[in-house]
This record gives sequence, C-alpha cells and structure tokens, in this order.
Amino acid sequence: MKKSLFILGTILLTTIAVQTGIETYASNNSFNQEQASKPKTQYSELEFDTHEEAKDNIQVIPEKSGIPVDLGNNITGYQEGGAGSRFITFHIKNYGVFIRTNSILGQDNVALSKEVAQILLSIEKYPETDRGLIRADFASGMMSITWASDTFVKSVTSSDLRVSIEKALTK
Repeated sequence: MKKSLFILGTILLTTIAVQTGIETYASNNSFNQEQASKPKTQYSELEFDTHEEAKDNIQVIPEKSGIPVDLGNNITGYQEGGAGSRFITFHIKNYGVFIRTNSILGQDNVALSKEVAQILLSIEKYPETDRGLIRADFASGMMSITWASDTFVKSVTSSDLRVSIEKALTK
C-alpha cells in the first residue's frame, strides 16, 4: 500500500508542477537556460516500518545496462531509448542518476547528461543515504532527488537540479 502511495505521490507532484507552471526544457537543448528567480519546489516524505523497507522503495539504477557513453571525468553512462525518449543512467556517490530526454524535440541526451554529470561533480554535499536516486527529466522539466533517511523516503522536486539538491540538504 505504501509503495502505491509513493508512486501516486510522484504522479501528483508531476501534475502539480505542470499545473503551477514550472518551466520545462522541452524546446531547448541548453540546461543553463534562464529560469524564474525562485524555481518552485515540492517536498514529500513517506514513512515505512524499517529502513530496509524505505530503501527498497527507491528505484535501483542497474550498474551497466545499455550502450556505454563517456560523460567525462571517468564517468560512464549507459544509454537506452524508445518511443521518442532517450535515457542515460550512471552512479555518483550513493545515488543512481537517471536522465531522460525527448529525441523528437531534438534534445541531445549525451550533451545534457555531460552537463548534469558536471553539475553533480561540482556539488560537495548530498543528503546522507545508502540509497538514493537523482532524476533529471528534460522532457518534462522535472528535476528531483530522492533518498532513504531512517524509515523515510524523502524527495525534493523542482525545475532546477541544484535547487532540488540544496533544498534536500535542509530536510
């Protein structure tokens, strides 16, 4: 039941973000495009009975799945795609990283993934966890960080990846 509530919460977060006008990256290949002075953020948490149960409710990114892509700084991403979307995954610290772009709109997933990797390498501190997930969804404009903390799964979503991570450090 709790897992379905978390999935429902993720769907609601996306719906809220779209309805409140969070800017998307659907028509631009640049990650550094102008954004509103204060990107809207959404925080959520879901409590479980144990830490293991909380951790098990965070999507696991496979170590090596797809076509290898060099993202620089000794980071290898793995690319897959289908139905107009392209995905690149990799790992940094205790976080799996999932990047989605829309190839129909001309988004360059390798270039955007390299930019995300550089941003993530420049960030010194992340919420402490033994399992987390960072999602950069350029097709929808939603950037999120999700992590297990004690018996909670916590998540921060916004239109700016740095803002999501910075806000996560305050939770």
